[in-house]
Amino acid sequence: MKIKKHLQHLSQWSSKRTPLRYILVRQQHHFYIRSIRRRLKSLKRRHSRLIPFLIPILTTTLILLSTFFLLTALNSTPHAPGLKNGSGNTLFTAGNKTFSADIGTRDGSPQVAFQVESAVATFTLAGIDQSEGEKVGRDTVLFQDVLPSIDLQYTTLSNGVKEELIIKEPRTNNQELTTTFLFDLSLSGTTPKELTKRPDGVISLSPTFQDSNGEYLFHFEKPYAYDANGARTDNVLMQIGEDRSVPGKYYLKLTVDPTWLNDPARVYPVVIDPTVVHDTTTEFSAGTLDRVKDTGT
Repeated sequence: MKIKKHLQHLSQWSSKRTPLRYILVRQQHHFYIRSIRRRLKSLKRRHSRLIPFLIPILTTTLILLSTFFLLTALNSTPHAPGLKNGSGNTLFTAGNKTFSADIGTRDGSPQVAFQVESAVATFTLAGIDQSEGEKVGRDTVLFQDVLPSIDLQYTTLSNGVKEELIIKEPRTNNQELTTTFLFDLSLSGTTPKELTKRPDGVISLSPTFQDSNGEYLFHFEKPYAYDANGARTDNVLMQIGEDRSVPGKYYLKLTVDPTWLNDPARVYPVVIDPTVVHDTTTEFSAGTLDRVKDTGT
């Protein structure tokens, strides 16, 4: 009976001059649609019992994948290295793929040896008292009272070392604060970039350092100062000079605006911030490394 009805149905299509081939394809198409629908319903009923188990598995998988990609990103990005105990006379050492630094000596000198590739710049605040460096947290060394009422602090960054001169209190007896700080600077495998040469032969030097081929290595950022209330001045001058009597011997001089520093409105402590970094972003790779930037506190 079913076959007979089917043939009658086909004859009706034929009577309307519909090609038999089209009729058969149409019937087959409907058959596939119904078959797919039945399969989907079957899968839905079957998997509905698995959903409560699949959700925690999928959630855990997503968490693991997110953690993996996060760790990959962190490992590919330079981070501020933690301090480790140094060897020999070195008090602390730190470093990553960008730079390395030895901070402080065991005999009480708060000197820093900053190294990029094979180039090393060693700088020490001149005329200071010996001070035993104290590790503060994972990335900071504090040298207390290197000068009267002045501490010196170094903190590692992802691309360098942040230096902070901390003036803890104003001078008494109406004495003005020291506004100039001199650092002894020794260089190995690097020289400061020359800016200008005066008629008397004196060369103005940039706080940007290069190798023997003139390729950038590292630089001191533009210094600034701020007090405990956040009042800030960018009127801090940094000068690099050469001691012609000793090869590779230079000095770095910081001068803070005396009007700002001795203003009665200053709230202590006051911090002076010179920072040395290795930064190869486009801002510094264009060959115009005369002016250095400030990345903030």
